[in-house]
This record gives sequence, structure tokens and C-alpha cells, in this order.
Amino acid sequence: MPLSKGRNHVGTSNHLNTSKIAATGYGINNCFTKLVPPRCLVMHAKNKVKNFLFHRVNPVRDELWDPMDVGKFDQCVRYLSKNYLVLTLEEACDKSFSGTPDKPIATISFDDGYRDNLEYAAPILQKYGCPASFYIVTDCIDKGRMVWTQEIKHLFQCTTLLQFNSDLSYLPEKFRVAGWKDRKQRLAYARNIRDFLLTANPLVRECFLNNIRLAFPDVLPLNPMMSWAEVRELHSAGFIIGSHTRTHPVLPNLENAAEIEAEMGFSGCRIQEMLGSYPISMAYPFGAYDQKVSAAAYRTGYKYGVTSNQQWYYSDKDSPYAISRTLLSNEPWIKTLSRMNGSFERIKELIKGKPQHPWKSMLVATKGVKSAGVLTSEALNSFP
Repeated sequence: MPLSKGRNHVGTSNHLNTSKIAATGYGINNCFTKLVPPRCLVMHAKNKVKNFLFHRVNPVRDELWDPMDVGKFDQCVRYLSKNYLVLTLEEACDKSFSGTPDKPIATISFDDGYRDNLEYAAPILQKYGCPASFYIVTDCIDKGRMVWTQEIKHLFQCTTLLQFNSDLSYLPEKFRVAGWKDRKQRLAYARNIRDFLLTANPLVRECFLNNIRLAFPDVLPLNPMMSWAEVRELHSAGFIIGSHTRTHPVLPNLENAAEIEAEMGFSGCRIQEMLGSYPISMAYPFGAYDQKVSAAAYRTGYKYGVTSNQQWYYSDKDSPYAISRTLLSNEPWIKTLSRMNGSFERIKELIKGKPQHPWKSMLVATKGVKSAGVLTSEALNSFP
């Protein structure tokens, strides 16, 4: 179903609805007679923002990386629209809206650029009048291929072959295999090679991907990504389109600042070419960043850099190049709800102490290799 056209973004909740106060019957005198004033009389800071991150929304289950169920996404958006003032991430962080909000501020964003964002998520967002930002991997849109970590999972999971007739001389010796004894061993190899490729030269990664595409001809190509025409449809409906780099690398693990800037800059220019304007924000793949990544985002013309560390973002003290987001996935509703209302993180803090930024725990220094690292299995299961 075609999306309705928007102006700057979907939704018109920029300004305060003061009629809410009169409708409640809570006048000045009545406020003192109530133990708890209604939420519409509780003013919230414009500088405190809770950003929520989604990836896929789909009714079809996927054993590789289960998307959020459509009904659950509807629940999420309904809850957020009722309990938060939902703005675009860019608008909230820029504090460009008027008035003092009567609800805490929240934003909704999506990473990667999946087609189901347009098919299932966007109509639900429009249903509740909620704006959102979509950060796309431009090579995936250009080539009609899923994010490379997901493609590795897909090929090794779906093939029935146990032989691997490819020249792997460019890989470390432990990855130079001719086959596996069973499916379990093949999938274990896939997990290990994926972890290695996160820190490898991008040329090595591309070479391996080309090898396995040829080695597993029994696996049909799968393209869950939007086309540029579909990205334009989202953009025309008023949603924000931002960058998620060109090829979805672990940015801190790239060799130098020039490579990082190339990933960011090419993606931004491609979006400008296809949509008419350069994006003002970008999301770091896997939420991973460091000082050189933040600096590169600034140098390549972005106003905001978005990560994921499950915390509130304070625009008056936090860096605009380290904007935190809370990841929501296809979990039991009570767990999703606890993430949205903040109780999940509060419980974790009580149990474990102050939480560490996920990108810090994800990046583990590798001896003798500058800016190299690996991602924890927990982080890999959270991101594509």
C-alpha cells in the first residue's frame, strides 16, 4: 500500500497540546489535592532524549536473525506514541521544536535499509503519526544484497553442501578448509570466519564473499533490501534518510582515517545523488566508534553520529557524534516493554553496576595490530 505523502516528516506532534491540561480538570488548586499530578503537568527537559533502534519488521520468522513481529512492532509504536513525545532523532537532538514537552522525548530509527521497513514498519508509524529515521547501507541498496555478515550466515545456513572447493590461500591457515564433516561443523566455521573478517582487510572480506557465492550454487540469492525507488518512497512520505556507511564495516578497525572517511563520504554522496540532499546524520555499523570515527563523521559533513549504548542522550552534555540508542528486537513483550520504560537497564545497573558502552566491550585490542579488534558473540547476535 503506497505511503501517504509527508512534509518534513510524518506526524505533527512538534508543539504542545495545552488543551490536554484543561481537559483533565487539574487546575492550580486541584493539583495540590492530588497525590500524583497528571503527566501532562509534568514538564520534561528538551535536552533528554531516549532513542530506540529497530532493524527488521516482518511476519515471517527467520532462524538466522528473527525480525520483530509486525504485531509486536505495532505494540511498541502504540506504547511510544502514548508515553513519549516522538520526534525524529535529528529534530530531537537539535532541539528545534517549540515549547516544553509534557512527555519524555523519544525517537525511532532503523538501520541497514530492509524492504520490510517500507512494507510493514512505515504504515504502522503513519498510523500513529510517528516520524522515524532510516539509516541505509548504500552498497546493499545499489547491489541488491543483504549486509555482508548476514549474507555469510545465509549462505552457510542454507547450503546443503559439505565440500568447499575454493582457493583460500589468502586466509590464515586455520580457515583453509576443503569441507566439513557435518552441518554443525560448517556453521561453526561460518561463525569463526565471520569474526575474523570483522578485523580483516575489506578486500579479504570481499574475496571470501565472492568465493562462497560461487561455492554454494544451491543457495538462491536473497535480497531483503530496499531499492532506491523504495528509499525514495520513504523519503517522499516525510521520513528521514541517513547514512549507515557504504559497506557496513567495523569502522574503528579500518586501517586509517582515509578509509573511514571514504565509507562515510561515499555513502553520503550516493544518498545526495539519489535523493537530492546530503544526509545530516549517520549510524555507525554495530554501534562501534572511537575518536577517529567521530572525527571522520564531522569531516565528511555529518552533523550527528549515532551509536547504541542503551542510555538516554543528553544533548547539552553528550557529543553529537556519540548519540546513544536502545536496541529493540523480537523479544518477549515484557522484556521489550522494560527496555522502553527503562526498567531493564536500571535492573542491570543494580546487578552489575554502571553499564559499559557496548562499543567499548565490543572492541578488544589485538596485540601488534593498530586499531584492530573483534566483536563479542553477544554483540554479533544483536546486530546483523
